[in-house]
Amino acid sequence: MTAVKAAGQVRQRMRCATGESDEVIRRKFMLPERYILTLMTVETLGQERMLLDLMAGGRLGADLVLCGRRSFYADMLLRTARDRRLALRTNFIYEYSPEELSAFFRMADGLGLPAPGNGGRVQPVVEALYAGIPAVLSDTRRNRLTAGDAARYIACPELDELADTLDAILSDSGLRRQVQGCCLRRVERWKTPDDNLRTKE
Repeated sequence: MTAVKAAGQVRQRMRCATGESDEVIRRKFMLPERYILTLMTVETLGQERMLLDLMAGGRLGADLVLCGRRSFYADMLLRTARDRRLALRTNFIYEYSPEELSAFFRMADGLGLPAPGNGGRVQPVVEALYAGIPAVLSDTRRNRLTAGDAARYIACPELDELADTLDAILSDSGLRRQVQGCCLRRVERWKTPDDNLRTKE
């Protein structure tokens, strides 16, 4: 999927939103006040385990929300979280609408997709840009073309580098404001004439 097509899908969801407030969705899914969002897939080569490792070591200053289909891999991650006594700080969500997923992005403190297996997944990167949240991504050409300077990149995921990068996006308010400005500039590139007409209306 191209970034332009992904942006069109995000805009369509925004137009078709039910009007259910983010806070209603937060209560429905029992989302924490502060969390890093990640999307579960077997292609990510253990990125979720890295995030759980940071949490177990007291190096992640927010809770973790993991979204994706129920699978053997997801069940394995859930067992790992329980075995490491992280169940109260992790929220596994398997069933949600596209509109609810967009709300998860808007309420998140950041998106964590540092594993190389995410290099071809444009949709979550575009969602993060529209939500105006910082993203920690694998350092691939496609990610850089999509997010530009609105994200932070990790070439070879290591715990120390991932911990420092996540700590920066969670604790540095100046960096967050900078990222939000970058996100706005990136999504402006994907606006269509129809979007401009709706804005005027």
